[in-house]
Amino acid sequence: MTSYERVVALLSEQCSVPQDKITPNSDIVKDLGADSLDIVEMLMQMEEEFGVEIEEDVATQLKTVQDVVNAIDNYKRFCQEPFIFCRKFLLGLAIYFKVAF
Repeated sequence: MTSYERVVALLSEQCSVPQDKITPNSDIVKDLGADSLDIVEMLMQMEEEFGVEIEEDVATQLKTVQDVVNAIDNYKRFCQEPFIFCRKFLLGLAIYFKVAF
C-alpha cells in the first residue's frame, strides 16, 4: 500500500468520506469537512501509522491530501539524516506551504 493509499484510508475513516471521493487535490477542511479536532486526531494517527513526527509549524501548513502525502514521504526520505537536517527540512516545508487550515 502506498503512502497516498494509506493517507486516503486514514482520512476516509477520520472524516467519514468514501475513499473514492478523496483525491490528491481534496482540501482537508473544505472538501472533507475536517474540523480542528479531526485534524489533531488525523495527525496523531498518521504519526503513529508512518512512524514520523509532524511538527506543529508544518502541520498547520498542510492543506490538501497531496500536501500530507508529500510531507510524510519527504520526512521519511530526508529524515534518515541527523535531527538538525530534519528540522531544517521541515521548517523549509512550512515556509513553502503558506496555506493554513
